[in-house]
This record gives sequence, C-alpha cells and structure tokens, in this order.
Amino acid sequence: GYTLGNSLRRIILSSIPGCAITAVKIDGAAHEFSTLEGVKEDVITILLHLKNVRFALVGDEPQKITISAKGPKVVTAADFSGNSSVEVVNKDQYICEITGKNGFTAEVTVERGFGFLVRDQHHKQKAEIGTIFLDAIFSPIRRASYDVEEMRVGDKTNFNRLRLTIETDGSISPRTAFETSVKTMIEQLAAIVEIDAEVAIKDIQARMSTKVAQMEEI
Repeated sequence: GYTLGNSLRRIILSSIPGCAITAVKIDGAAHEFSTLEGVKEDVITILLHLKNVRFALVGDEPQKITISAKGPKVVTAADFSGNSSVEVVNKDQYICEITGKNGFTAEVTVERGFGFLVRDQHHKQKAEIGTIFLDAIFSPIRRASYDVEEMRVGDKTNFNRLRLTIETDGSISPRTAFETSVKTMIEQLAAIVEIDAEVAIKDIQARMSTKVAQMEEI
C-alpha cells in the first residue's frame, strides 16, 4: 500500500499536464513595474492575480486570449473572450479594479506543460516590446495525499486498503488525474520489462469500471 500510494502521489504531483499563462501584454504597461492610470492595482499585483487563473486548453499549441473591460468596473476572469480553444475554469478570479472611466486591455498566452517552469526556461525567443513573461505553474493538482490501513479479506488480515485524496483546480477531474497517473506508471514500467502497456491499461480501465459499477449499486 505504501509503495503504490507513494509512487502514484509523486506521479500525480509531477507528471499530470495542465495549462498556465506564460506571457502577458498589458496596454499601457511597458514592463512589470509599471502602474496604470485609473486602475487600483499595479502591474505586479495584476500579474499575480492572472497567474491564479486556470484554463482548459484544446490541443497542444499555445493560444492567445484577450481580456478587455471599461470602468468603473471590477475585472474578473469572466471578462476573457475571443478564443474558442481556451476555456476559463475559475471565472470568478479577481484580476483588478478600474476606478476611472478608462479601459483595461491585456493579451495573455496560454500554454500546456508539466509541473513548474521558471520564465527564463520558456523565454527563448524574441518577443514584442511590452510582453512580460511569467513563471508558469502548469500542474492542475492542488493537493494529493494517501492513507494506508489494514484490511481483512476472508480469513487473511495482511491486506492493505489504499485511499487516495486528490484535489484539482477544476480543469480536470480527480478521476482523470488518477487514471493518467496509473497509465504513466505502466508506461514507465513497460520500458523496463517486456509488457504491452496498452493491453495493461485497457485491463485496468475495465477493472476500474467494474469497481465503480459495484460501488454505485451499494
């Protein structure tokens, strides 16, 4: 139980793909230390709020999405628009507050990746003036833990029951994260020993579907 639980937890935390903002271009801001007229927050604070916005991305190519609003208004992630390939998960995420009658416009680049990536690692090409690159937290997992307890099966008492607790940002379900981690483990083991990873994955999926059906009946 501990061997399997620890392995799955480490895979869940490090190897589940997700989406994050990697670059931002804000109208009127030449760099991250700028301030915007008629906006309550400075650019650094706005960038921190933007990093908390979670996305679901269709495909693997980077996508650009625009947020635009006119004040006075509280700007949230729900104000993003203009790209059918990008879905905003937490639309209630606060971005900034426009206190005057001026507007706020920003274009962000959303990419897919794994884990955490500092901006120096993905900032390799020249960009337009005013483009601000961000550290990216791609992982959609907020929390993952496991617990092992003894379980009796028939007359035997040396079995383990493994309980996994997975919390995501909403862009994927905990079940999807679990299934992806199991597939990753099988693929890694298949590289060491001669087993058919696809057959093993299909067999596990079939067993999981049976277990779910049994639990629903109960």
